Formats: sequence, structure tokens, C-alpha cells
Amino acid sequence: MIGLGRDVNETTGRETGVKISLFDVLDPTSLEESAVYVDQGAYSTAGNDFKAFRYLPLSQKLILPKSEYNWNSGEFIVYISCVYCSLSHLN
Repeated sequence: MIGLGRDVNETTGRETGVKISLFDVLDPTSLEESAVYVDQGAYSTAGNDFKAFRYLPLSQKLILPKSEYNWNSGEFIVYISCVYCSLSHLN
């Protein structure tokens, strides 16, 4: 199972980026997070809109809308979509 949310610094409580997790669901009574990827500084509306989340199982690609803050210009950069490949290789 794929999970999508926000990564949070446990010490400060500050959100740090988009968190993508893979969960091992072989034993439904004991779900385990088997892999994690954090896109530091990123935000995705897919966390609030399930229609913005797209997974292509044959190519193992996850497609999400993405934005991030550019500290140099003080502006948000908005990507129409961001493709995360090879989810089976997340660490």
C-alpha cells in the first residue's frame, strides 16, 4: 500500500516535505512501513485531494502535483506534476 502525507520534524513539529511511504500489508493485523521517501521542502495538494494522486503500476510511477518554496527568490515554484519512479527502491 502507498501512503502520502507530510514529513514532520519530531523535535520541532515543523513540516519538512512530502512523505511517500510503502506499507507491507501481508499481515493486516500488523502493518509495517517498509520504505520511505521524503521530498524535502515540497508540498503536494494530493495530500488533501485523492484525485490528484496517480499511480501507474506497470511502470511503477507515482504522479503528484508538487510545489516548493524557493528561498532565493521568495517565490513558490509550482510543477504541474512530479513523477516518482521505482517505488520499490525507496529507502
